[in-house]
Amino acid sequence: MSILLFLFTVLITNIFFSFCWYCFLMKLKKHKKVFNLEYAVYSLGLGPGATTTFLGYLLQLFSSLSATFYISALILIHTGMLWIAKDFLFTFNNEIRKFFRRNIIIGYLLYALSVMFLGIVFITLTGTSHLFVKIILYSLFLYALLPSVKVTHYKKFYFWIKQNINELSLDLITKVFIAIIFIFMMLHWFFISLKTPIYTHDMLLYGTQGKIFAKNKEINYEPNLYDEQSRFLYRARHGYSFPLFLTWELLFSEHVGIENDVYFRSIPGYYWMLICAVFYLILEKKGYVISLVGLFILIITPGFFRSSITHNIDTFRMFFLFVSYIYVQKIIKSNSWADIFIFGMLSGITANAHSIGVFLVLIYLLTLFIFMSGNLRQKAVKLSIVFLIILLFGGYHYILDTFIGTGWIFTRLPS
Repeated sequence: MSILLFLFTVLITNIFFSFCWYCFLMKLKKHKKVFNLEYAVYSLGLGPGATTTFLGYLLQLFSSLSATFYISALILIHTGMLWIAKDFLFTFNNEIRKFFRRNIIIGYLLYALSVMFLGIVFITLTGTSHLFVKIILYSLFLYALLPSVKVTHYKKFYFWIKQNINELSLDLITKVFIAIIFIFMMLHWFFISLKTPIYTHDMLLYGTQGKIFAKNKEINYEPNLYDEQSRFLYRARHGYSFPLFLTWELLFSEHVGIENDVYFRSIPGYYWMLICAVFYLILEKKGYVISLVGLFILIITPGFFRSSITHNIDTFRMFFLFVSYIYVQKIIKSNSWADIFIFGMLSGITANAHSIGVFLVLIYLLTLFIFMSGNLRQKAVKLSIVFLIILLFGGYHYILDTFIGTGWIFTRLPS
């Protein structure tokens, strides 16, 4: 049951919410093409990241309500984003149908991979190791991998190979290797999330506080965040976005009567994959071979690889820090309001993830003030708006914490 709950939470948060963000960003940027891998990766990060930001607001403004209320409210917020981007959604629906009609082989491949993934989930759920079951699953996978039993589809498969055989190049082979790497990353992420327990200090600290938020269904700012029932004293001045991942998961758990933390454990590995994807997209401009080599070097770096097999907050905050820096460069080049708004959102989540993000975001703002185009007044207006967006998407935590919470970020916590 815990695995099914985990998959359902991923479906709602990482897929549906991320898709809503993708449509919203593409509408905001007014892209003519409906497929953009860069914004798809950013949206996959914003889906879960913005969820905890919105959930924090709901728990502060509407405390002690049912889990159904908070889940429904967040689904409604993201559905509203889809409604705002309804023109793009209509175009996207038409284009994706055309795409799969033109590329029938890709459709079959995705179908085959889905069958394989469901088979792995089935084996994990049932715990079966019978050879007969595995033979059936492998047979289904091989059958799904075939274009179809119809002769006409075999002809389409043959002509597709014939048309593309001349395009087989080092770049295409490299793309295949990169796709295989990311498939193994997903499987690695899935099993690490299931099998590896939480034992690091920060994850235990944030997880305990997130569990308290879920129990009380409210967020209060007090000089000492002490929970009488668990006798837990939260000693940190960081934002609440990461603890709220477990709160979000436990809201779903209430409906099935179990306590689950698999989704909470999956967050570090999930953002580890997204960092790899962003790194690949940057290097891709230099060529697919360079991107493959660079990705391989990044993955085998001991410190970075270790973060994929242990539970920690670093990959979550580093993803938003990384992408925020990318948008600093975009704003300097384009100076567009869409990029300014997106940068504000990403930086707000960065700040809310960890107090270090606050200082780095301030450095980003100083960089923009120096290098972005415009006179002094124009820069002041744009950066003031950016600052307000940063506060709205998480920076407000440190203002509340300073005046009614644990105090100024530089002061020492009482022992």
